[in-house]
Amino acid sequence: LLLNLMLETGSVEWPVSSVLCKLLTSGTITVSGKRILEIGAGTALPSLTAVQLGAASVTIQDTADYRDPVKWACHLPSVPILTGTWDHLLSQPPPPADLILASDVFYERPCFPNCMAYIAHVLGPNFAAEAVVVFSERSVNYNVDPLLDAFGLFAEYMESQSADLHSFRVRIKTTSL
Repeated sequence: LLLNLMLETGSVEWPVSSVLCKLLTSGTITVSGKRILEIGAGTALPSLTAVQLGAASVTIQDTADYRDPVKWACHLPSVPILTGTWDHLLSQPPPPADLILASDVFYERPCFPNCMAYIAHVLGPNFAAEAVVVFSERSVNYNVDPLLDAFGLFAEYMESQSADLHSFRVRIKTTSL
């Protein structure tokens, strides 16, 4: 049982997280001077990278069952931590963010709508903000495009080096990329 707890999804550094970090370090996605929110942060590698690249502020979010906030506090002592599921966080005012980072948040299909709803919730008050989502495709039978549409969002897909890896920028539909 202890081994299973140690191998929870939030305790593993998934390869997609490294891909998101490469987008940040290459300058494809600019974080310097921006307020960053990493959702489904897991080990928070993109947040650590954003801090190193000069983000104005970083906030990390994940569910309490996956995260031990003490681990984050050791690496990011001045970073606010939001714990709770996306549907729970929808009832709270969104944190200020210019850029949402999300790597492999589309892991469990039942979570997809709540994740997209939370992204829309955070982007809503700030039309200049965007989300960058990178994920591995686990099923060709499910597409996030209808969810984008349902929550008034649109995406610009970014070039990928792998057929099963997807990256896109998300914004509220009333703005242009």
